[in-house]
Amino acid sequence: ENLKTLPVVVMSNAFAGALGRDATVAGATKLFAKNSCGPKRLVKEVRDILAATEFAPEEMSLPGDTTMRVKDFRKDVTGGMPARVAKLRYLIEAMAAELPPAKERLLEIHRAVHQLAGIVSLAGFSGIAQLACALEALIKELNAKPQKANSSSLRTALEAVDMLGTLAA
Repeated sequence: ENLKTLPVVVMSNAFAGALGRDATVAGATKLFAKNSCGPKRLVKEVRDILAATEFAPEEMSLPGDTTMRVKDFRKDVTGGMPARVAKLRYLIEAMAAELPPAKERLLEIHRAVHQLAGIVSLAGFSGIAQLACALEALIKELNAKPQKANSSSLRTALEAVDMLGTLAA
C-alpha cells in the first residue's frame, strides 16, 4: 500500500515522446530526457522529489567525495568509448552484409546503442548523448520496420557511430 505513493522517475530517450506521455499518464513523478540530464541535475532532482515525500532518507548526502566519483566515472566512460564505438561499427557492418537484417542483430545493436546513450548521458556528455539518442531512434525504427534497413540507412548509422567516436576522442 505504501508503494502507491513512491515517486517514479523516468529517464527516456528524447525521441521517445509516446513513452514519456505514457509514463506521465501512468503517474510518473518526473520525466527526464537522458540526453540532457547529467548526474548533478539527476541527483538534485531526485533529492528534491524524495525530500517532499515519506521516503525522504534521514540524511540527504552521498557518502564520499561525489565530485571525484563523477570525474572517475566520466574518465571510465571516455576510456571505454573506443571499444563501444568499434563494437557498434562491427555490428552495423555485419548487419549490412545480411540485408534484410536478422531481428536478433537489430536487437543486439539496439541494446548496445541504448546502453551507450544512457552511460554518456549519466556521465554528463550531452552532445554525445544527443547523437547517441538519435542513433538509438534510428535503430529502433529499423527494428520496427526492418525493410527500411538499406544501404542509405546503414550508411547514416555508420556515420553517426564514427561521429560518436570523434566526439568522444
